[in-house]
Amino acid sequence: MQVIPHTPHKPLVTRTPFDQMSNLDRLKAALEKDKPESQLFQEECKELKLKVKRAVSTLFTDFRFGVREQMSIQLILSGGSISSIYHGENVKDYDFWCRDSKDIHPLATILREEAKDIIMDDTGPEYGDIFDATGFHESPNAITLKNRMQLITISDYEKARKAFDFMHCMPYYDLHSDRLYISMEQWRSIKRKKLFVNTKNLNVSKRRIDKYKEKGWSY
Repeated sequence: MQVIPHTPHKPLVTRTPFDQMSNLDRLKAALEKDKPESQLFQEECKELKLKVKRAVSTLFTDFRFGVREQMSIQLILSGGSISSIYHGENVKDYDFWCRDSKDIHPLATILREEAKDIIMDDTGPEYGDIFDATGFHESPNAITLKNRMQLITISDYEKARKAFDFMHCMPYYDLHSDRLYISMEQWRSIKRKKLFVNTKNLNVSKRRIDKYKEKGWSY
């Protein structure tokens, strides 16, 4: 008797990305689909705040305790790093501003002194070879350290915020109060990776738009 080997047939329907999700991920996606947007906003922003706080704490381990305490009182984190943290992407740099302009110069002096003792070099190729033995790079606008912390020295946060170009850069984390300030419109922009200009009369450069388009944002 001739035995014909069994050849398994290919399934008619291929697996979708949803099929490839774990049971936990499927449950989470199903629950989020039915949640009111306001509830999802509150939950995601609570989780985002914890991630931002964790990132700041990691950066600050490079500094002496007294310096950490001073920065925790004087600094605000804002800019594009918060949206990168939300999406789990690599953060190019963490932009910090002083809440009061009188603190900029003294804190900048301290960071120049601290920079040489920073052990963690977490910069990517986008920085090139800008760091020397001092451990920091200084431009007319900011001091950048090799742990990707950047102190904006051109103005305090309240003044700088008025000139921010995109809405998704507007959320900010106040280190002293331990609060993340973010509106639902800003959250939607980040969640959907959709660029919205912050000020109607602001001319956003094509270079800035193209930079975000390369990261998957739409305009």
